[in-house]
Amino acid sequence: MSNFLKTTFKFITEKENTTFNIEHVKTYGVNGWVEMNSNEKVQGFQNQGIECLNIISKTISTDSTGVSSTNGVLNLQIDPKIVNEVPYTSDGASLLICINGNNLEIDIHKSGGMKSVNSSGDKSVSFESHFGNVGGTSFIICS
Repeated sequence: MSNFLKTTFKFITEKENTTFNIEHVKTYGVNGWVEMNSNEKVQGFQNQGIECLNIISKTISTDSTGVSSTNGVLNLQIDPKIVNEVPYTSDGASLLICINGNNLEIDIHKSGGMKSVNSSGDKSVSFESHFGNVGGTSFIICS
């Protein structure tokens, strides 16, 4: 029996006059990374334990004082047990979030814990992750 829980990721930045954008979200499934579409149940070769992507705000920005004026927010439905029954990358990643061409790869543990396992891209964005458990809220600082 599945146990999908609403899981929220909030993205902030403290860098002055900066704008970042959430470009896409992918899951790792039987054929590698597959991009998710908004508000859809699992499709095709996606990881069967991650579904219903809802990007509430794609923009992460600050004003000239460095005060965060817009936070990026996305929600997913995640069942950590199902996530771990599907193939994942060699470093354990099953979820990828791309911001300004830079990828944050996340390992979702069967227990519901999460951790960042890799970031790739041109390194114009760095990530500081403060993960909650599946079913809760995680904060990611982009700089």
